[in-house]
Amino acid sequence: MTGSWDDSVSWSSMSTGFLRPNDDAGRVDALALLDDSVYAGGYFSKTGSGTALVGNLVSWNGSSWQTVGPGLNADNTGNTSVRTLASDDNRGLLYVGGTFDDTAGGSGNGLCDDTNIAVGPLRCVTVWDAGINEFLPFKWGSEDDSNGLTGEVHAIVVDDSVVYVGGQFNTWPEGGFPKAWNLKNVGKWTWGAPSAAVSSSTGPVGAAVPITGSRLIGVSEVKFGSTPAAFTRSSITQMAATVPNLAPGTYTVTVNAVGGIANAGTYTVYSINPPTPIPPSAPLSVTATAGDASASVSWLPPASQGSYAVSTYEAVSSPGGRTCLVSVTTCEITNLANGTAYTFTVRALSAAGWSATSSRSNAVTPRAEVRPSILITGTRAGRAVAVVGSTTGFGMGGMVTVHTRTSRGEPFVEGATRLVSADGTFTWSRGVAKRKTLWVYVTGGGATSNTLRLTP
Repeated sequence: MTGSWDDSVSWSSMSTGFLRPNDDAGRVDALALLDDSVYAGGYFSKTGSGTALVGNLVSWNGSSWQTVGPGLNADNTGNTSVRTLASDDNRGLLYVGGTFDDTAGGSGNGLCDDTNIAVGPLRCVTVWDAGINEFLPFKWGSEDDSNGLTGEVHAIVVDDSVVYVGGQFNTWPEGGFPKAWNLKNVGKWTWGAPSAAVSSSTGPVGAAVPITGSRLIGVSEVKFGSTPAAFTRSSITQMAATVPNLAPGTYTVTVNAVGGIANAGTYTVYSINPPTPIPPSAPLSVTATAGDASASVSWLPPASQGSYAVSTYEAVSSPGGRTCLVSVTTCEITNLANGTAYTFTVRALSAAGWSATSSRSNAVTPRAEVRPSILITGTRAGRAVAVVGSTTGFGMGGMVTVHTRTSRGEPFVEGATRLVSADGTFTWSRGVAKRKTLWVYVTGGGATSNTLRLTP
């Protein structure tokens, strides 16, 4: 169970404690403080209220317990657990010892002993680097089995780059076999020196400078000369620092990691004010095509992109000020009023700011979509039948097809085709038996006309 002592007055609960997988009371074997957070390790799988916890290692956020990262692997028997914790608050490192061998969900089998080679990379001991939210292995050779220790870890003491570990373990040299034991029950780990290199060598105050290297673990400080700089890390090989407010000049960049201080090279802060960034010139050749309550606008890139590449274009309608923002050279502006004439202008954006506005496009007038329709009328004089049709939405070159039948029970037969004239009309005629009634309808352009019944 867990609790805290308040001002020598009384104990107060820290949530509802812990339970094992079988709902028996859990066990806390170790506590540590890191960055004002309490960490607890032991043997448990959930809080007393039933909230699932992973891997026997949790932190207290002031009101509840949270699993640390992905957690450490565990079984339901208590064979895997966290037995000891030690923190390096200056470097944001939490050292963890116990009987685990991998993160939860990793490939390890949860056995931490001297009889099992095929185990995970965190065998019996690991360090949680809070700066990158990652568990890191103690790897002392190049072989897959040269990780951690070969038995339970019960005690850890930290002196910056030196870690003292005690427990019930042995370990072997690189290669694994034969088992030539060289540690028994207690050992000392010394972190190797880090390496680092800046990826750019000059720039202004406030620039983000990428830094690559190795063993960038527990980084506590980055300096430009003697001036500390803000920094972020994404892994033990990748980080970035922000150039502090320095006078123009060249400065040595150093990275203070757990294994020592790495010289990352030099960085030159601009000795004069950098040139004023130049925005792109205006986009060219803006054209528009009307749609139904919309318009498609296209253009050519600026003749000059200025100091930086163009990232965004903005097209604007007039009237109405309807806009679209895109990274390509065409876009559709919607919600326009049908029947209103519009023109459009475009401007370009880069890291240097907005360009001037382009010349106006051609004027276009959005209109409602015209749906094709066909209406036919007809006359009959004896054997002669004549049909006249009028259409909408066809235009010159549109074709229609005539369908006829002479008996109510027969299917219609597809017949002649006619070209729609420029005014949208067409005609069709034929002769029929005098005593036969003729039914006629016309199709074309996705439309179907009315049906005529022409009787003798």
